[in-house]
Amino acid sequence: MPPPCVRRAVCLRASDCDFMVMFPECIECRGTRGMCGISPCPLLADIRGRLPVVQSGSVSELVGPSPPSLFVGRYGYPDVRAGPSAAWVPEDSDAVPLASGDPADLFGKPLEEVAARHANLITGGSVMPIGSTASPGAMLETTQEIAMAEKSVDVELDFARPIMVGRNPTFDSMSTPLGPSGEVLRAEVVGHASIPRKVDSIANEDDLLAADAMGELTEASIGEAQISRLLSSGLLGREGSRKLVPTRWGITATDDMLGKRLWDRVRDHPSLDKVLVYEATYLDNVFHIILTPGLWAFHMLEAWTRGSVWTGTGKVLGDWEDLKPRTTRLDWVYSSTWIRCGARGPASSGGTSVLNTGRQ
Repeated sequence: MPPPCVRRAVCLRASDCDFMVMFPECIECRGTRGMCGISPCPLLADIRGRLPVVQSGSVSELVGPSPPSLFVGRYGYPDVRAGPSAAWVPEDSDAVPLASGDPADLFGKPLEEVAARHANLITGGSVMPIGSTASPGAMLETTQEIAMAEKSVDVELDFARPIMVGRNPTFDSMSTPLGPSGEVLRAEVVGHASIPRKVDSIANEDDLLAADAMGELTEASIGEAQISRLLSSGLLGREGSRKLVPTRWGITATDDMLGKRLWDRVRDHPSLDKVLVYEATYLDNVFHIILTPGLWAFHMLEAWTRGSVWTGTGKVLGDWEDLKPRTTRLDWVYSSTWIRCGARGPASSGGTSVLNTGRQ
């Protein structure tokens, strides 16, 4: 039963006109913290039921392309499950496997396609200490080679027992959908891994702090997704301090470190002399970025409309920061948004953006 402090609200979901039970805490929990006391999250369960159904089966071994992709779990830390992911596509299916390890490349695709492509990713791995990077075994070496690859690479996985495939993926509001996973006896890269020269150099540099390594990789046009993979697989940092980092933590740490490096550069930029507005729409979400003249400040507002997935009554969330960096905790998605505005937004004379062309 839900805790007595949780107030229940029954709302009509605008997306499908079904009556759903919601709580004021849903917007904060988003299926990850169990604040309503109901397990599993009924809203996520409803979304899973909408995903396309494909023919199910089982595999004991798999040879397929890795986008590249890997996964390092956080449960059991400091002993974590780590290993590569490879795509499984049914013989009679015309589905196209993921050809990139960067989630941003799926921007603009239908939700069903995004979920289906991730659902077909099978993750193999084994449990190992986070300090295994000091003397990596065959499994970790394969995982690290995939982390270094910039393009899709063929991988062979031999599982300890058959893995059920074709089922709905597991996911929450913080992670991309995850397909099936299982214990792997052997993992091997069987194709040619295309590794950028700078990535290879940084991975073999044993006297460079992880933050400095990220800065050099960014300057070499290595994307955030690959930097995060390198961090999670224990390829960044000084010798003796490298370790496996759970995927979820690695994404957050990458955003945070790159954001801090950007700060010194952005705050010295000249002020804009006009107001610029950038906008985009995707999956019923509307994005606006407004750049105004003046000293550096950041204010993010996230407005959830009445009847949306996580709130029945509508709610506005916000994060902010001014010229003096915040020392208190930021609650929402400020770090990742800051990076994308700071790294790719226009300079004083205008320029390109991750969103549509700006207007004055």
